Amino acid sequence: MNLDELFSGVVGFIIAMVIMAMAVGGVIYGYYQYVQSQVLANYLWPVVDVVPYEGGYYMAVVNAGHEPFFVKAIFLSDGSHIEVRSNVLYHDQAWFYQASDLPSAVMVCSAIKPSVCVIARASGWSMIDDAPSGSGWVNITLIVDPFSEGSVSWVGVGDNKGVSGSIGLDESNNPYFGGYAVKDIFTYGPLLIEVTYRYYYLAYNNSTTPLECWLETSPGVQPILLSKTEGLNYIQFTYMLIASPNTDLTIHVKCNG
Repeated sequence: MNLDELFSGVVGFIIAMVIMAMAVGGVIYGYYQYVQSQVLANYLWPVVDVVPYEGGYYMAVVNAGHEPFFVKAIFLSDGSHIEVRSNVLYHDQAWFYQASDLPSAVMVCSAIKPSVCVIARASGWSMIDDAPSGSGWVNITLIVDPFSEGSVSWVGVGDNKGVSGSIGLDESNNPYFGGYAVKDIFTYGPLLIEVTYRYYYLAYNNSTTPLECWLETSPGVQPILLSKTEGLNYIQFTYMLIASPNTDLTIHVKCNG
């Protein structure tokens, strides 16, 4: 065997070993990724509850585990699905969705590795006026200033049951003190709260100074604006916010008078 043959044989052997090592490494890495994905998927623990609501259905997705995830899709009972992208849900946080057709399952994906997803079936369906006193509670105090009106409606889903209700105050003809209402709500899970208020901006003490009103909450919850409507002599806003169980929540329609 001459030097060229020996060199060619050694190089070929080295190349073969490199290729084999890469193949084995690829298999090991692929298996590692698979195991990591399976482990992560096993720690995604969504709980999905559905209740009938206003001629349709109301759904809550709660993160019962400690791995953050987001809702990617909602599967309906008629075989269709809706692509969504919820905010990231951490432990005990909830996301709500209202649908005209019955949701049967949702797909949630890891916030750490979005390619890892699981599908969770929905349960629920019974609506009650109030949960028993041994469950969680939310105390709502609604305060409405003069020349304005406000209403609060809520729905809470959990433990295969839902609660709903509303309170409202009309102080649009009251120039002095405004009003307030208090409601203790027993709920199995977080409350999704919708707040609508209207104020009559040219009615303030027959003044030409426009009245302005805004929404204040305590504790400070960041409301999400759903709509704004301007009519004859009034402006109306609708906001959404979420209250966790065992919370004293004050909602104040506050005006510059």
